[in-house]
Amino acid sequence: MKWTKAERINDEQDVSFFDSPEYRVPGSWLHIYYYEALNILFRFENFLRVIVYIQLKKNKGKNWVDVKINPNENIKQAYKKRSSQTKKYGYLGQVVYSPMMYLNSGELTYILNDDTNWKCFKNIFMADKNIIVNKLNEINAVRNNFAHFRPLKEDDINLLKQNISHIYYGANEYLSSLLHVNINVESNLTESWFLDLKNKKSDNVSLNFKKSADEEWLSINVIIALPCLSIQRHGLQHATVNSIKVDVKKFLECNGDVIDDLIYITDLSRVYGCDCNDEGVMGQDCCHVFSLVYPRGYIINNKDKIVKNILTLMDDIQSNINIVIDDTSAVGKYIYPIAYRFSIDKNNRWKKSAFEFNTNKSTCTDKVEYWGEDVHHIDDSIEDRSIIPWISGDICPASTIF
Repeated sequence: MKWTKAERINDEQDVSFFDSPEYRVPGSWLHIYYYEALNILFRFENFLRVIVYIQLKKNKGKNWVDVKINPNENIKQAYKKRSSQTKKYGYLGQVVYSPMMYLNSGELTYILNDDTNWKCFKNIFMADKNIIVNKLNEINAVRNNFAHFRPLKEDDINLLKQNISHIYYGANEYLSSLLHVNINVESNLTESWFLDLKNKKSDNVSLNFKKSADEEWLSINVIIALPCLSIQRHGLQHATVNSIKVDVKKFLECNGDVIDDLIYITDLSRVYGCDCNDEGVMGQDCCHVFSLVYPRGYIINNKDKIVKNILTLMDDIQSNINIVIDDTSAVGKYIYPIAYRFSIDKNNRWKKSAFEFNTNKSTCTDKVEYWGEDVHHIDDSIEDRSIIPWISGDICPASTIF
């Protein structure tokens, strides 16, 4: 059989990071509205998973996995069974670890339709429960036709757009607030948790604090300064800097008490070179940052527990770093030595090579709270966002991150 392929029209080099590639679709392919349906349904269902998870975790804590998805099964049971089934053909598709990724839109609707659960969601959706559920059921009908390769009408696409617009009328702002916890917390804040933490730091670990625009969400950012342990010069243009790196998977595994309390955690490793006229090779502010995002009310109501866990975490990180500082051949529970390669670029700055020694550490994790690398987005609408929690990499060629 000879399957036809789409043809790229515009050259990759002519398309900027944020522009869309253009393709010529063979006339023998399905009508274009089938592809539009796939794009809409994929985005809608995955963001609905995010919203359902957030509110269940916020209101039920670590017991959120006990919520029923049908009369006989809860989230935890479904995940255990379905994730096991996918391992039979583990070489197919992308590996996912979040229990939410194994729930379909019908099961998400079942969760929302439960009167007890609805109390968690009624302030997000700008309509009565029965109206939201009815619109979800209409979407599910189109989704099931598509999933089972039954024909669609072009009018079905208009229904999807209208219903999703109504459902996400208030939820879009809610998502944007949750995903943009990037405003500095005022230095004169008098809440007791802040007073207990704001000046805490050690040799390599410090904190800063961010909030969302609506002040509903707080991020406690744990900043791990990356020390320069030694430098080896290789001629005039190259150098190796021995420092440390964090094994994210092990970090999450070792800090379950902290993870259980938060909604999501992201991380960002910032390693860069300094100007050649400066002393040294690696920038002085190189760091690995973990952003721990909580509902503000939860931190206020559980202040003693949160403060204790954060201080314990800081001490543990510093202890792990000290192991490597004292013996550069040793490793901590989640801190290990690494050699960064640098070369002088055309701007007379040290530039880190993409190649690193000692990088045999995996960042794959089954912690649903881990949402991957911390990135900044131009647009957080579900129509355009290129990064979705629990999905590795981007979902479209036109990037919305910078």
